[in-house]
Amino acid sequence: MYSNYSFDVATLDLNHSRQMIIDMGLTDLNLTSTNQEWRQLALNDPVFVCNFTWNTGNSVRENIGIIVMDNLRNVGINCTPNGVIWADYLNMLYGIRGGSRDDLSLFFIGWMPDYNDPSNYINPLFNNLTSSAQVNDPELEALMLEGIRTTNDDPRRKEIYDRIQELLVEELYPWAYVMVSKGRTTHDILLTNFAYNAMGYLWLFECGWQGDTWNAAFDTGTPALIDYDIPIVDTPPGVPTITTTTQTIAVDNIDLAWTASTGDETAATSYVVYVDDVSEATPTGLTSNIVFAGNGTYVITVAVVNAEGESAKSESITITVAIPPGDVPDDDDDDDDAPPPVIPGYELFTLFAAMGLASLYWVRKNRK
Repeated sequence: MYSNYSFDVATLDLNHSRQMIIDMGLTDLNLTSTNQEWRQLALNDPVFVCNFTWNTGNSVRENIGIIVMDNLRNVGINCTPNGVIWADYLNMLYGIRGGSRDDLSLFFIGWMPDYNDPSNYINPLFNNLTSSAQVNDPELEALMLEGIRTTNDDPRRKEIYDRIQELLVEELYPWAYVMVSKGRTTHDILLTNFAYNAMGYLWLFECGWQGDTWNAAFDTGTPALIDYDIPIVDTPPGVPTITTTTQTIAVDNIDLAWTASTGDETAATSYVVYVDDVSEATPTGLTSNIVFAGNGTYVITVAVVNAEGESAKSESITITVAIPPGDVPDDDDDDDDAPPPVIPGYELFTLFAAMGLASLYWVRKNRK
């Protein structure tokens, strides 16, 4: 709530840091000096010595400390590790039971508010009494107090927390800010005044529904019932199981069968039969007659289709077609054993030809 990312957040700049150290007269090195020379300075004649403290067992804080200590050596600062148990860490953090904040040169701490309001983030971390950063700024104190006393419907409240963020980010620098977790929230587009936050909590007190029916109900104090149609999203159905077994057949076709898919049965619209990974049939039922091209071994799978797509393919079976040679039909459909075709008028032509030859023989004989 009221997060403002427009301010000039400090970033890692080794040259700027080194120039500040040079300007303070803490080293004879300069900006042309190498990283190795600056790191050697941190070991042999450091410009500053400090420690990084974390509670042991917290690997995130320990790893951040390793990065911080390594970066500080690049500007001539010798930072040593100081892992302590959680109880001692708290004692030093709050200055109780013999612990002192002066024992904490650098340390890492996270903060999880109790409720989603900026005051619950800012006030415990930056007040002049209990904040572990030991902040004591009159303007910041006045703004934090005013922020608590101002309600969310007052435009002044955003101005207050904008100025607080500007002070903390660009002027006071009480902390080196590391990270804030990101969250994603999905809600109806008609939900208004929803407070987005990184806490993982829902803050619904000021929420409402866009629309006259709902808002009018709130105005009158009368609850309203609103009906919503919640669509059922179809998903690709489960994988079917082929019930026909792997086998050898002596014909060129087989009746293939399978079970219904194990997923969204009502959404299944058809099935796809694959023969050697090529779509061969798309029946809507649970059986299909598959005709093969000839002798050979074929791999068969089945998938299910619905409005959302196609399922994965089933476990495969193999069908071997082995038709005996004498039973294989000819492609040209000729019958080799059938008599030759009859030519129309052939018999009558033969008769006339025979009669003509006989008459010619008779005439020749009489002339002799």
